Amino acid sequence: MNPHNLLELLACSVKRTPNHPAFIWFDNGKPMKMTYHKLWNTIQDLAMGLEKIGIRSGDKVAIYGQNDPRWIISDLAVLSIGAISIPINPCLPAQQVAWILKDAEATAIIFDNEQLFDQIPQLNQITKHQILMYKEENRCPALSFETVMQIGQTLEKQRWFYHRIQASEPASLLYPSKANSTMYGSLLSHGHFLNNLKAVNYMIPVMPEDICYSELSFSDPCGRMIGYFTALYHGATISFALQNQAIATTLQQIQPTLWLIHSNSFEEIFNQFQLELDHTHWLKKKTAQWADKILRKQIRLDKQVYSGIPISNQELKYTLAKWFMTKQFQKKLGGKLRMIIATNATLSSGINQLLQGIQYPLIKVFSIPECTGVVTANPLHRIKPQTIGIPLPNVRVRLANGQLIIKSPFTMMGYYNQPEETAKKIVNGWYYTDLPAQIDSEGYVSLIPRSNTETEEKGNIKQ
Repeated sequence: MNPHNLLELLACSVKRTPNHPAFIWFDNGKPMKMTYHKLWNTIQDLAMGLEKIGIRSGDKVAIYGQNDPRWIISDLAVLSIGAISIPINPCLPAQQVAWILKDAEATAIIFDNEQLFDQIPQLNQITKHQILMYKEENRCPALSFETVMQIGQTLEKQRWFYHRIQASEPASLLYPSKANSTMYGSLLSHGHFLNNLKAVNYMIPVMPEDICYSELSFSDPCGRMIGYFTALYHGATISFALQNQAIATTLQQIQPTLWLIHSNSFEEIFNQFQLELDHTHWLKKKTAQWADKILRKQIRLDKQVYSGIPISNQELKYTLAKWFMTKQFQKKLGGKLRMIIATNATLSSGINQLLQGIQYPLIKVFSIPECTGVVTANPLHRIKPQTIGIPLPNVRVRLANGQLIIKSPFTMMGYYNQPEETAKKIVNGWYYTDLPAQIDSEGYVSLIPRSNTETEEKGNIKQ
């Protein structure tokens, strides 16, 4: 069955594995879970409640909060009634959040922090409905998540018409996650997400047995596409961490198999790993120093192989060194991790050398709101750590005046209420990113630092 919308995509997983955990998290140290069957029923109850309070197909609903089961439930409930979800980065300043709500003409906002009412006093004037995910005090005038759920539970479930939503209908408005960015909302359809998901599946293998943990916010295009859409499509489990918990503790607690990272968090883990090896007992320390030396040598020899220069025989040493360092590093990452995904991240040379030496699969990808989610990725069989990978299937990339341009089946419908800006950025189906880049002979893309000089006016590319 080919799903026509994102809810049909989830329905396939619910039918296949209704009792498999969709979410796992910890409440006061106690492990909790929600099965796919329970997730489906919860989404349905919230969707019915949203309709009852007056949210209709085509309305825009903002979702503002940290990664949480209720974030995903809210997003899918909004999509299931034909409304348009607006994920907002919770790290954005309040005045920028208010600007997005006004620009998107949001009907409602679902949020996790009641202090937002203090930060945006006119919130109940900007939006008609406010729903608080976790309501602890009565001073906040918003409806509680539980109240909307209870309203939905009283209604007939036959009224849930998610299957009528077509691939061409709008699903989401994505705004940039950075505070200093130009704030245009990229309008995307259900079909855009489904097409991007299909392309991602070719490059990033996710299995039902996977436990996926995303440090990237679900408001991030990559965090949303890989961190939860792809995971739910394959019937995998999405894990959630306690807020303000050290990343090393989180990894030991969750034991993920797939981890979407921030570069600074990975630097923190790597530095702790190096520090622990430096302060361990002398034999382990000496072994680590020897293994590091062998791995560095292997990297140099690998480069010689690609250059056609024969190498000496050090297979046994390398096998032992790789086994030792992989075992130590894997312990630090929870013990079960099989893949790391980094989006637009710059990692230190020390990390790149270690990962390249032990052949640990860190996949760098490039994501952008205007193209729904992921555009390029490093293939598992040939990772080039200094690049953002090769284009996904059905994606074409070129350079125009040294800047990256992209053509794909999941390029946005346009900027919301900004036809002139849309026409400037999309020319003959090519999206102009304004990002300086290079493309090597194998098709791998590298983003390069932006120069201080102004680039020439971009030229047109014909179809």
